[in-house]
Amino acid sequence: MPTGLPTRNQAGDFENIINRLLQKKLKDARNLFAGISNFEDLKLKILMGNGDSRHTYRSYTTAVKLFWEFQNGRILTATINEIEDWFDSLCESSKNGTAVLRVAGLKRFYSVLEKRIPFYESPFRNVPEKLKDKLYPRKDSSRKEALFASEVRDVLSWLRAGTSEKALRNYALFYFMVTSGFRAEETTQLTWDDIEFNDDKKSYYCRGVGKGAKAFHQPLYADAVDACRSYFRKAFKGKPAGEEWLFWTLPSNAQKERRKLSTNAVWKIVRNEIGEPAKANGIIKRKIDFYPHLLRKTYATLLYEQGMGLADIKALTRHSNLSTLENHYLDTRQLPTRFIDKALGKAEPQSGGESDGII
Repeated sequence: MPTGLPTRNQAGDFENIINRLLQKKLKDARNLFAGISNFEDLKLKILMGNGDSRHTYRSYTTAVKLFWEFQNGRILTATINEIEDWFDSLCESSKNGTAVLRVAGLKRFYSVLEKRIPFYESPFRNVPEKLKDKLYPRKDSSRKEALFASEVRDVLSWLRAGTSEKALRNYALFYFMVTSGFRAEETTQLTWDDIEFNDDKKSYYCRGVGKGAKAFHQPLYADAVDACRSYFRKAFKGKPAGEEWLFWTLPSNAQKERRKLSTNAVWKIVRNEIGEPAKANGIIKRKIDFYPHLLRKTYATLLYEQGMGLADIKALTRHSNLSTLENHYLDTRQLPTRFIDKALGKAEPQSGGESDGII
């Protein structure tokens, strides 16, 4: 009677196949190790080609290079104690937050090695709890902060009052990012050819390539697109052509030619030209750091507070899983005032500095 179990010959065949696969992978691993004699070899064979954005790749590569130099090249067999020593040396020469960021980049490097090399175990696999708190402490809740809807409206009104080319550019950039949830680098890569108007849905859509080289097709807020078009016409005296970038540097006396806005420039604009002046002028009355990802978190939080489901928000923000969205993006620390007002039948919620509706 057939038992459904493999015969002795079949089991032997399976074992031979597995052994051949293991031998091949071990040979590939030996060749990989043997082919790395300097950091450029390491970068070419392991660091490149993982689908990272330029900003992520730069940060990740910097961390690995610093550890390579600290270890005099002995990085593939490093221990967690050596990583702790490196962390301590970084803290002596830079801020603790920078050291934590570098450790996160190094941890990612070793996770890539585990995927590439059979039986390889990352030194981060068995880290004592006390050392975990030291090397990668839990992020405090402030990292989940988002702008309230009332704050978004106030910033937009304040920016819209400006009439200079720079003011129009900053207004358009803020409006676009806070209503699309695009990352800084994604925003800088967009051209007018990427934006299309759907007659059936009476809405703008955008095609692009996001983090991890993943293509996307996403709806845009029409008023924000119009703000981008108005800025372009004011700054460059004409209608944007299809191949034109959405955002440019502004011509100056020193730099006559315009250039595509860089990711670093977006950071500086959001922080130095929008965030800090908004706080200094009393537009934003609380302590909160402005940076491009704050606008992305604000986008997700506003959608959530207006009742959009997590699955839909996940699709729009293009996250691979819901836990990332919930743990790092949505600022759900709402005051109870609006809910008590609703329970008591009050038509208008009392002002309390909390998020209070759509833009």
